[in-house]
Amino acid sequence: MNKTVLKDIGLYKNKILSTILSSEDFCRAMLIDKEYTEENVDDLIYTQIFPYMYIDETQTEVLPYACFEVKIPYIPNGSIKKMQIVFWVCAHKKCMQYHTKDYIGTRIDILSDAVERALHDSKEFGIGKLNLTSVGYVFPNSNYCVRELVFDVSDFRVKESWQLTLDYFDCISPLPLDLVNVGSIKSPKLIEIAEISYYTYSLYIAHLKMTPEEYFETYHKDKEVDTESIFYMTKFDLLLADDNFRKIITSAINFFFVEDFEFNPEYTAFVSIIKNENSEIAGIKAITKDNYSDVVDIILQRVRITSNEDEISDLKKVKSKRGLKIYKKILQGRKKMQKIKASNKNLTLANIIAAVVSKSESLNWSNVWDITVFQLFDLFDRMQRLDSYNIESAQVAAWGNKDGKFKFGAWIDNVYETEDATK
Repeated sequence: MNKTVLKDIGLYKNKILSTILSSEDFCRAMLIDKEYTEENVDDLIYTQIFPYMYIDETQTEVLPYACFEVKIPYIPNGSIKKMQIVFWVCAHKKCMQYHTKDYIGTRIDILSDAVERALHDSKEFGIGKLNLTSVGYVFPNSNYCVRELVFDVSDFRVKESWQLTLDYFDCISPLPLDLVNVGSIKSPKLIEIAEISYYTYSLYIAHLKMTPEEYFETYHKDKEVDTESIFYMTKFDLLLADDNFRKIITSAINFFFVEDFEFNPEYTAFVSIIKNENSEIAGIKAITKDNYSDVVDIILQRVRITSNEDEISDLKKVKSKRGLKIYKKILQGRKKMQKIKASNKNLTLANIIAAVVSKSESLNWSNVWDITVFQLFDLFDRMQRLDSYNIESAQVAAWGNKDGKFKFGAWIDNVYETEDATK
């Protein structure tokens, strides 16, 4: 993920364009002497609708125009930036007369009203609602009248990129991992898991991993749910739809993060307020719909669990019938693998702790609780690899390495990067 402050301008413009083109009233008022069809609506882009201020004074046709721009008036702190959408509705005086149901006024009045209806109170932009803050007028020449609408909204500032795939050092480290403008993710120690109980820890992990498909199978297994509708859902959508699910996720986030988070309905985000020594707000950390999946993935990496959501996420971005077909096949394969993994009771956390303690020369029942869960799984895998290496080396010492298959020093291979870390 590589977001900058200015990159958001392009993202906002795409959302604005999609939003206003979805307004039938707006598009009908823009289409003079043309039927309201999907093709004609698409033709409005860069002919009558522009993501910048534009009026073609040389054109021969008398047409209305709509232009918009995105501004960042100021960046008050390192976490929040002020976003501003400026919308210009332009109409030639010869096409000002227009009538339609549920609207009153001239064409420019009706177009302005349609824009406000489409954008006002929208939560698709930044944090909180998009608010109309001012209405003004511009007269570029004697033929055109331009109404200026200004919408304000705050947004979270993402300044630096994250390393989404953690390196081995960050995984084995016991120290919190800092994510810029989000917070610091802990690698929980076994004692911390014991304090909340293994049941609670498993509940947190299960819900963080839970896909929309798994959610409906778990909580609504008696209801028939359309696979196609689930295909277009995200993990974050589950938070908005189910209060109990959101409470569990909130508790899970607070367990894995150094900071304390609360879900803010106005911002539609998990928010942590950072205060200075004078109890003044010094910054805001936030987990939003845009970074939630990445945050969850990093949490799971720190406990040596992979989400295996990459192929699903890519398919959902395509949103095609072919993608849906592949998606269904992937789900079938996953269900089979989950049954196989669930049947192996030797890989429970408790059993792995006992196995490592019994095998280790330094860890015992007193100090094993001071290592992280990632370190535990890593030690367990290395012990298995070392046992296999010792057996093979003994065989080579006795019988030789005639076929050349024995790899000297194999015990030091990077287990994390060469094997499936999913538990």
